[in-house]
Amino acid sequence: MFVYLWFTPKLIYILIQVLALPGFFFNDADHCNVPIGGFFGWAPGATIGGVPTNAGVAIGKGFGVQAISINVHYTDGDADYLEGKQAIATDGIRVHYTPDLRPNTVTTSPIINVGFGPKEMHIEPSKKRAFMTRTCTIESKCQDLADEKMNLLGSTMAGDPELTCASGASKMYCGFSEPFKMACPMSCGLCGKDSPRNVEEYKAISTFYHGHVIAREMYMTLIPKDSNEKIDLKSRTIWGYDDQSGYDLDNVILRPGDKIQTTCVYDSSERNSITRFDLATYDEMCLNTITTLMPLPEVKEGGLSMANEIDIRGFRCATSEAGDIWLGHLSPEEDPRDIMNLHPLKDQECSFPTGIFTFSGVPTQEMRCNGSIVKSDEGLCSDIDGSFLMPAINAGYSCQGGSFNTKDSNDGTTEEQCVSGGGVWTAYNCGEAEEFLLNSPIANDPEMRHFLKEYWWQPKCCIGGTQEDGSADTEADDMLSSQGKDSTDKSGGNIGAIVGGVIGGLAMAAIIVALVVKKMRQSGHVSDSVKSGKRNASIAATRRVTGYDFDTTI
Repeated sequence: MFVYLWFTPKLIYILIQVLALPGFFFNDADHCNVPIGGFFGWAPGATIGGVPTNAGVAIGKGFGVQAISINVHYTDGDADYLEGKQAIATDGIRVHYTPDLRPNTVTTSPIINVGFGPKEMHIEPSKKRAFMTRTCTIESKCQDLADEKMNLLGSTMAGDPELTCASGASKMYCGFSEPFKMACPMSCGLCGKDSPRNVEEYKAISTFYHGHVIAREMYMTLIPKDSNEKIDLKSRTIWGYDDQSGYDLDNVILRPGDKIQTTCVYDSSERNSITRFDLATYDEMCLNTITTLMPLPEVKEGGLSMANEIDIRGFRCATSEAGDIWLGHLSPEEDPRDIMNLHPLKDQECSFPTGIFTFSGVPTQEMRCNGSIVKSDEGLCSDIDGSFLMPAINAGYSCQGGSFNTKDSNDGTTEEQCVSGGGVWTAYNCGEAEEFLLNSPIANDPEMRHFLKEYWWQPKCCIGGTQEDGSADTEADDMLSSQGKDSTDKSGGNIGAIVGGVIGGLAMAAIIVALVVKKMRQSGHVSDSVKSGKRNASIAATRRVTGYDFDTTI
């Protein structure tokens, strides 16, 4: 069965994914939580699920798809035109499907995937053509992850910091953990020489560019490995937030070893402070992808689920030093399609490594300066070696108003106390907690900073890594597996009275995969005074609209 979905244009952002219990190595349903079709999402101007007429996305229990979950992200609930009234959503969803399977299907590969980044990754103010760029070297997914990545993956998800593909295969992980098989397809025997999963050519059918309100130009250039020719992949010399449609490609074949240079260009000339790469629409993003077409694969016993049979036939970008992200500024006459020569990576003092676990093109929250990895000493997870921040996981609740005004769940205050005292119980996430640590004068006090990090937020927000006493940090890992379920730490004190008022009013983005979430807002320019006052309010809550269950095997 194939599914097609159309949505009314009032929706700001939609993420569709296969619905199942979360988990990584040992959950019975751990092959789920995979975005169907590689990635189906909507942004202003885009067409959701726009694929050729001879292609579709297979669904149904017969293909290992139990149900579909649709998450919708709204914003501008505080817009001036509402005049203080509550916004009421009137959006609709129409699902079209057919039992007649199409011969082909699609998957989407990110070339650069910056939805959030470390504080050092930002756009300077008053720049007409600031840029973010990356060189993607195409590689097959039919290869095992390096031992270093598997060590981190094992520490984070399986409590085994010495895990490798070889050691996991010897422990029979290939037999009952599909994510392990996806991380280690060679060790699990999925990618032999004649395997159809071992793809040598990828048929690219479209490109998609995504940024926020100061993004102005988007570029993607293919450089085949056996040629000096440069092939433009529907670059946009004029790009706007309200017109984020995909662009069809004609007869473009990608091969392992080819390079793709992709660049986002921003105009910050009307801003007088830095612009971060983060979730709010007045922040920025650079998320450029390529969709590839392939024959619909077979699902066989002992193999992979349909979602992963499709995913493994796509490509990813290598995460070597040559795949780092870098930023800079272009002069009015410079063509970003020649950025590798105009502003080469080798001339940059610092760049940003990519590749968290198996996520391609995602910054690791570290920097590489003069060839050495440098980790910020100011971030929420900075003093936990090998860990990184999960920005959209819940960090706590603040009571706004009433007799418990500015108290916080982390000091032991409960929702019942807050509400009964006339207050509003307001969630905030880990990204917002880190922003407070980095920017609030209150957190400049070393003792206060240490207390908030160690006792309030690190156990919830920092995934993976080892504490100073050598113990593994597991609470954040457990929270990820429970979809960010709140955990209160009764650390005591009156710190909530100081901190709660600063963080209060923030809304939590409750998502399953933090690395692919995006939140957007109406386009248009705003002054810095408006932006700074409304940035946090613009991060609107996610609402699960509905789920479609498949009760019969199709």
